[in-house]
Amino acid sequence: MALYLAALTVSATTTSTTLAKGEGTLEVECVDLARDAGEVVCALYDRAEAFPSEKNVFAASYVRVEGPRAICRFEEVPAGRYAVAVFHDEDGDRKLKKFMGLPREGYGFSNDAAPSTFGPPKFSAAAFDFDGKSKRVTIHIKYP
Repeated sequence: MALYLAALTVSATTTSTTLAKGEGTLEVECVDLARDAGEVVCALYDRAEAFPSEKNVFAASYVRVEGPRAICRFEEVPAGRYAVAVFHDEDGDRKLKKFMGLPREGYGFSNDAAPSTFGPPKFSAAAFDFDGKSKRVTIHIKYP
């Protein structure tokens, strides 16, 4: 579990990368936010070997919380297979708070994939296909 949390913190603090020219818009709707504070940090991955590491984030987005939800938006995303890791950054420092390796802020993955006992879910558990047009993915935020 600690390895996954470290990776999520670092990857989410990576700045947005330039997206290749694509065709569509991918929205990540984060729901069940416990508080209307801070922002949601979304990290988009396009490869299994990158998910969810501190390197090779395809794109990142930082969005203010609006009520019990937030929507991260990625423009010009080419068709492909992607996975998303998110966390509710309540204090706005863009770092996932932890205590003894366990999260102190809400987090989630696309497909609502659950972390394994010793780390993050596999890319295959969180991955979804994007046709390059328009798609909304919903992630239910989990809190400790």
